[in-house]
Amino acid sequence: MLVAARPWRCRARTTLRGRTDAAEACVLAAIREQVLTPDNVAYAVERTPAEIAKARAAADPVALRRELEAFMVERNAWSAG
Repeated sequence: MLVAARPWRCRARTTLRGRTDAAEACVLAAIREQVLTPDNVAYAVERTPAEIAKARAAADPVALRRELEAFMVERNAWSAG
C-alpha cells in the first residue's frame, strides 16, 4: 500500500510571470519526500513482476502485432515527411 510520508508545504514564492524554477523544485521535492519513500519504492519493486506477468498473460498477441504494425506505419510516415 502506498503511503504519503507527511503533508508538504512549498515555501517558494513566485509570481505568475516569474520563473517557475522554485515551484518546480518544490514539486519535485514533494514527490521525492512523499511518493518516493523507501517503503513505496520497495512496494513498487515487489509488485512489478506480478503486474508484468498479469499483463503479459492477458495480452492478445495478434492485437499487439496489429498495434505494432500500425505504429510502425505511422512512425515511418512521420519520419519520411
